[in-house]
Amino acid sequence: MLSQLFTPYDIKGLTLPNRFAMAPMTRKQSPGGIPTPTVADYYRRRAAAGVGLIITEGTLPEHPLAAHDTSIPRIAEDTTDGWRLVLNGIRPTGSKTFVQIWHQGPKAKPGIGATAIAENGETVVKKAVGKSKQELFDAFVKASVLAKQIGFDGIELHGAHGYLLDSFLRAGQVSFVCDLVREVKICVGSGYPICMRFSQWVA
Repeated sequence: MLSQLFTPYDIKGLTLPNRFAMAPMTRKQSPGGIPTPTVADYYRRRAAAGVGLIITEGTLPEHPLAAHDTSIPRIAEDTTDGWRLVLNGIRPTGSKTFVQIWHQGPKAKPGIGATAIAENGETVVKKAVGKSKQELFDAFVKASVLAKQIGFDGIELHGAHGYLLDSFLRAGQVSFVCDLVREVKICVGSGYPICMRFSQWVA
């Protein structure tokens, strides 16, 4: 049965050389949110080991409350060259690459989420409503479109562990996430792979 792990696998017309995938692992090695040659070499070496799919570390969309650590990579116009350097190192190995789009939401304080959170009488997480909610939606869509333009083979939306998208799921606002996936799919095209990370349970 293990031999199946070494056979190609097809996702929406994208063929992976095998069924091994490298999970996202935060590295915080991108000063100013821009991937460096060191980051590119890190991913190149993982791909060279033969993994079929690499899912990058959590990568922030352009939103002021996405995270407060400036060493976490971003996906934005000023980071495209850095990400292309990463992809140029991976492609010769035959591995495919998805970028994980990650907004920390209520986990970043001050933060934003589906519901407000107060600590010691002070609001540390704002509730996303109206314009602020739409800005979050648009940030994910813009990052997804840019990911395709940069050359990623697909995207993963981080919807787990209490982060932004998970906060909407936990609050029962499933339609926000469903509408987001639908809009991303329209913008990137039906043939472009999208996956989503979910939590198995809620603590």
